[in-house]
Amino acid sequence: MGCFSRTSEIGLITIQSIMKFYTRLFSFSALTLCCITASSSLVRAESYLWPEFRGAGKQGHAIAESIPLQWSESKNLAWKVKTTVSGWASPVVSTDSIILAGAKDKDGKLSLHIASHNLSDGSRIWETQVFVPESSTIKKRHKKNSYSSSTPILADGKIYAHFGHLGTCALDLKSGNILWKRVIEYPPVHGNGGSPALVDGMLVFSADGAEDPAVYALDAQTGETVWKTPRESLARKKFSFSTPLVIETNGQKQIISPGSGMVGAYAPDDGSLLWQGRYGEGYSVGPRPILSPGMLFIG
Repeated sequence: MGCFSRTSEIGLITIQSIMKFYTRLFSFSALTLCCITASSSLVRAESYLWPEFRGAGKQGHAIAESIPLQWSESKNLAWKVKTTVSGWASPVVSTDSIILAGAKDKDGKLSLHIASHNLSDGSRIWETQVFVPESSTIKKRHKKNSYSSSTPILADGKIYAHFGHLGTCALDLKSGNILWKRVIEYPPVHGNGGSPALVDGMLVFSADGAEDPAVYALDAQTGETVWKTPRESLARKKFSFSTPLVIETNGQKQIISPGSGMVGAYAPDDGSLLWQGRYGEGYSVGPRPILSPGMLFIG
């Protein structure tokens, strides 16, 4: 599952079986998302099929059988619908709906939206406008980026959506009502790309802009800042776009968050830096870390 996708259409491809209960593979334009619950010792099991960036296990793994290797307009396609929002954010999938985060640009006015589509037929259930940024705050983005490149999170009947410096919010999954929203401003370079992570009732994300990069934790219930930890980066170019990964080692949870020139492990309770590794002038870091038994891979 990747974070880059086209948002002009969404479609559903029928397969024989997925995790005993579901018989579908969700396709978002040219990219394929396996809508299943992946197991991992790193995370608590969720009742959603694909709840966040890189799935339930956060590692891009899916357990499925008899997945079709080919599809077209006439083969293995259950439905296809036009979407009203655009962006590179990956869809997330609950047991009965597909959630999209995206942007609209009408007559030069940018707005950011969350939309819910029915998993069974693609029909739109609701769409909520969450932010209308002032032109002075939008900033220039890279031509290959979008204004909505962060993948939302589904948890406990809520949607957590992040648009980088343009805003962060929580919505009710069923109704689309906004539960809270706020804007944490920082100077982006090329726009936003990293997705958030949930840990211990907090929404954690990086704000690695042109200067003063930091890692933030917001209260998932209220959106208030729980802690902010400045990066200890020595790289000349500070901007990066990575998504944090929460791991547990020796009974201790750690938030692994790569940035420019360094990767840090942060304590969830107060954001203190537990350890760090440096890699010179490496910047524009985008991949989410990968955990393998006894090893952590940073790209």
